[in-house]
Formats: sequence, C-alpha cells, structure tokens
Amino acid sequence: HMVVSASFGPDGRRVLTASEDGTARVWDAATGAEFATLRSDERFVLTTASFSPDGRRIVTAVRNGIAQLWDSSPIAHEFLPRPVAPPPRPVVR
Repeated sequence: HMVVSASFGPDGRRVLTASEDGTARVWDAATGAEFATLRSDERFVLTTASFSPDGRRIVTAVRNGIAQLWDSSPIAHEFLPRPVAPPPRPVVR
C-alpha cells in the first residue's frame, strides 16, 4: 500500500509512516523492523501521522476529518474530542 507520509520520532530512533490502507506503522530507524501497527477503519485513508514533540503520543488524521490520538508506549488509542464523523474502531496488534 502506498505510504502517504513518513517522519522520524523526536529521538531519531523511530520512524512513523501513514498509508492509504488506513494504517500507521512505527518502525525502528536503525534496523527497519516494524514495532507497531495502528489501524483505523479500512474505509478511511490516512492522510498523515506524526509524533508529539516528546514522542509519547502519535496523532493520525483521515480524509473524512477525524483525528485520532494514540499513546505510543504502550500503543493504545483514544479519540480526540471533536470528530466530525463517527469514529473508526482502531485495532492494535
């Protein structure tokens, strides 16, 4: 699936990607190993994902206007307070 955004975490040790398949993935920058996959509802295409300045949270946004806030360690999820459509149900593996 096509990656639509990629960025390094604040410490430079992790890379975060967002893909058209509705996933954001956290990668080890040194080894390329996948650390975690954050899944939004497959009906929605992620447009971006980024780490918070302290690296403790990840925000993802989808084309329908919903933003999701994720705790990056351990990977868990919560929704921001102003979704403009019913929130997707993320599945964290």
